[in-house]
Amino acid sequence: MHKGFGRRTGPIWVVVAIMAVVMVIIARAGFKSFQSAEDLYKANEVYYVNDKGSSVAVKVMDIDPEPLVLNGHNYYLVKHERGVAVFEAKSDELKTVLEAKKAAGNAENALEGDNLYLSVRVTPEQRKGKGSNVKVNVTPEMKEAFYKKYKVSPLYSENAKTKIDESRILKLTTSQDRWGDSAFTFVMLAIVLGLIGFQIYQTRRLKAQYARFDAYFPDYANNMKQLLDDAEYVDPKLKILVMEGILVSYDINFTVIDLSEVSKAYLVFENRRKGGMRVHLRFEYANKKYDSILFRRQLLRLKRACGIFKRRIQLRIESGFLDSRIINGE
Repeated sequence: MHKGFGRRTGPIWVVVAIMAVVMVIIARAGFKSFQSAEDLYKANEVYYVNDKGSSVAVKVMDIDPEPLVLNGHNYYLVKHERGVAVFEAKSDELKTVLEAKKAAGNAENALEGDNLYLSVRVTPEQRKGKGSNVKVNVTPEMKEAFYKKYKVSPLYSENAKTKIDESRILKLTTSQDRWGDSAFTFVMLAIVLGLIGFQIYQTRRLKAQYARFDAYFPDYANNMKQLLDDAEYVDPKLKILVMEGILVSYDINFTVIDLSEVSKAYLVFENRRKGGMRVHLRFEYANKKYDSILFRRQLLRLKRACGIFKRRIQLRIESGFLDSRIINGE
């Protein structure tokens, strides 16, 4: 196998592998949103008072049944194993916990033995938006109100281990969260499968191109670099050469073209919003199939190189597949 084959296909397989790992991580995070709170807890997917992005579990030790109402939203203080958290929820969403609290009374850690678990999502104090924008989820006024509520709550304690975390808001994992995770997982799966499909196509294409090179230049099959010295025309900037009427592009997309089979060629300009101009040197065959070589710069050198082909083929420049006109390629 040619050394260039691995060099040209290897990086894409690395990208595929990385994307596959990312997809597995995302799929695992999405799967957690479908697990019960107790299963999450037993799997040690527990809320550690951090900005966890996926669903985590809390074991309810106690709750203040009187919510704080801010801007039409109910906020409950819930004590768990690592402190006191602020829950944004409606009373019916915490119905089981509130009923258990009513039955248990006001003893410390009244719900510890009830084995009540909640699957939650964490809303951080701030979340980065587009560009340099930052969305504030928990304002200073909200934090102050949460702490004041905590100070008069039966959950209040001087013990640092049970202090309130007023910088984050917990919400119960909803069906919308679950389907959102599923959709994102399927998107990532589609991307990975697309990359794999592209890599398979690219691998087969390169195998065919290297086989074509070996058929045209059997004497150079094991020493391709020697062809750079022996070729009739070489442009190291464009990474193209011509030998005995055969054009070889030895850039990342290795391509071998028999110019005698070409019916006509195009220079196709492609304007990209962020990537600047790209130029494709496209060779069309009688059966309407074509090969294309991509150049991102060096337009003047490319124009001079086209003079090599003008005696064999008609060269036409086409801008954005519109506005066709003939040039000499000199």
